[in-house]
Amino acid sequence: MLVQDADLDGLKRWSFTTGRIGETRLLISRTGVTGELGFELFVPADEAAAVWDTLIRSGQDFGLKPYGVLAMFTLGLEKSYPAHGIDMDETRTPFHVGLDRWIRFDKGDFVGREALLKIRDTGVDERWTGLIVEGGMPAAANARVLADGEDAGVVTYSDHGYSLGKVLATAHLRLPFTQIGTVLSFDIDGAPTRAVVSAMPFFDPDGARLRA
Repeated sequence: MLVQDADLDGLKRWSFTTGRIGETRLLISRTGVTGELGFELFVPADEAAAVWDTLIRSGQDFGLKPYGVLAMFTLGLEKSYPAHGIDMDETRTPFHVGLDRWIRFDKGDFVGREALLKIRDTGVDERWTGLIVEGGMPAAANARVLADGEDAGVVTYSDHGYSLGKVLATAHLRLPFTQIGTVLSFDIDGAPTRAVVSAMPFFDPDGARLRA
């Protein structure tokens, strides 16, 4: 086994353990941003190149190949993982992007607690929403989304969903336009393009791939 001193089969999602590859000690997490079963390795910087070479060499017989950031983003889009700086920032709260299940108001005080309580009680007027885009071209980031000419929101990210064979997008939409099946549009290269509100995540909604 390549990774020693670690029970990867027993490592639960969102959990960490330690191990080693050769003589390099690792911090290993069952996390990721692609929606696939995987692990993240935290490696001393001066030993990272040697660990990389070992992984690539050992994985050759299994077809292991590196992939880039754009592939990571499109996989994350299929799983509807909001990315900081793209889908969320300091102007929006976990309630806006469907992450409020991670807030624990019963665990004492924390920075922003009172502001979040107010939003919990008053509600939000927009929601991060998924779209299936017609045609073969993704929408531009920050493209305005229209509903019969009325401004409905703004695109955060759009790309090809290769696992589905469809073009996908996410957008912050005002609540009246977030119902599944709602028909919207935006311009792509000057041409009005149809998009339909879809359930999220777009791919593997039950998380079967994460459980392998």
